[in-house]
Amino acid sequence: MDIDLYNKISFNQLKDIFPSALYIIKNSKIVDCNRAAVEIFGYQEKNEIIGLKPYDLSPEKQSNGDVSSIKGEEIIARALHEEQDMEFVWTHKKKNGDAFFARIILKNYNNTLYAVIIDIDEVQKLKKELKQRQENYQLLFENHKSMMLLVNPSTGKIIDANKSAVDYYGYSKNQLLSMRVHDINALDEEEVSRELSLAKLEKRNYFQFTHRIASNQLKDVEVHSFPVEIGNEKLLFSIIHDVSDKTHQKLMFDTLFFDSPYAVAILDKNQNIINVNRNFTNLFQYCLEDVKGKAINDFVSTKTIKAQVDKDIQLVYRGEVVRKEDKRRKKDGTLIDVEILSYPIINHNIIIGAYIIYSDISKRKSTEKQLHLYRKILESLPDGVIITELDGKIKWINKAFMKSSGYSFIQVIEKKPNLFSSGLHDKEFYENMWREIKEKGSWQGTIYNKNKRGSVIQQVLNINGIEDENNRIIYYVGIYKA
Repeated sequence: MDIDLYNKISFNQLKDIFPSALYIIKNSKIVDCNRAAVEIFGYQEKNEIIGLKPYDLSPEKQSNGDVSSIKGEEIIARALHEEQDMEFVWTHKKKNGDAFFARIILKNYNNTLYAVIIDIDEVQKLKKELKQRQENYQLLFENHKSMMLLVNPSTGKIIDANKSAVDYYGYSKNQLLSMRVHDINALDEEEVSRELSLAKLEKRNYFQFTHRIASNQLKDVEVHSFPVEIGNEKLLFSIIHDVSDKTHQKLMFDTLFFDSPYAVAILDKNQNIINVNRNFTNLFQYCLEDVKGKAINDFVSTKTIKAQVDKDIQLVYRGEVVRKEDKRRKKDGTLIDVEILSYPIINHNIIIGAYIIYSDISKRKSTEKQLHLYRKILESLPDGVIITELDGKIKWINKAFMKSSGYSFIQVIEKKPNLFSSGLHDKEFYENMWREIKEKGSWQGTIYNKNKRGSVIQQVLNINGIEDENNRIIYYVGIYKA
């Protein structure tokens, strides 16, 4: 079944949110394009582009001397006979006459060409900007619950703070960014400046401070700081941990660990198991006494994947987070599908262990297989199949329906079945049909439709509702028998 059905995104919606410029070529002319294409060529409306030939958006000659119109027709002709996508560099021209180099990806689908245009100069610019952002924020904020500050070590000014830090200190982000670390530290200004200098010179990266939050309450914290360079400026990246109530934290951890809905194993610095939670025992059938002090690979891996599992564990002990889907073995030998998240336990910048978290995804995998099978079955049916939303908009048709109706998928998507109306049925016929569908969830009868060629065809139509997990009808499936 087409992915559009699952995500409820029409072709036009998908085309318009597609991040790269895209135009569609039929009979050597541009018949459609997305907003990104309008912008990349410097036009205001896509109607200015539709009807042009691709080489109308090009200089007279390419950089190698080829005449754009001749070379363009050659490429179009070759693409229409190629099974594989074509990819090449082309010189395009904007409305104002400026030329730019673009990477073109040309795909043939049912004798219609889909051209993706990527501005090579713009890509390089975006890569540079993306690298800058990643260096700054990926390290700081992605998937991290710890309080984090980015500090100028010379002045103590807080340059940035993550949400956890904003919540912890009780100031708004704007307030926090107008402050210096001296303002939240109980030490005097001279002592704070001295500690900042030590961190800047990498002579010390672990500190114990007393911080004052917005409510004037004092909090004992551990701070890990190390220098980073962002935009040619040397700053301090600080991770702050509240240690005011370690007992409370331990209780929270124990609850999270032992009552976690996921199977969790904790490994020590030697990569041996030191603890597992109840759901680990429930999932893999091993209790702590069975596995403590031993390698996890010996219990949940098969012979064929042991080497790969060992590589993944080595990555974790080099400081990486590993997330993947794979199969694992239960004590009775049964293989199950699991999602695995593995990440290191770090103390004072030393990896002292790892968490391995397993989520049972067997049901999801089974459902995916069933959906795949369902799609294959519908695709292979000799009868025409059409799937609509509750308002009648078409979301999917199979090949048999395309053949009998003469319409392609693109031509009917988001349209309503009255597109095929022959005019032989009156309003009362359709009212009775939809009344029965809404009351009973299904309808069966003979119907006369008109195909794209204008021929009237008699068909037996069966309509049934598709329910979600809450037994609510979310789609209708119509099966047409000639």
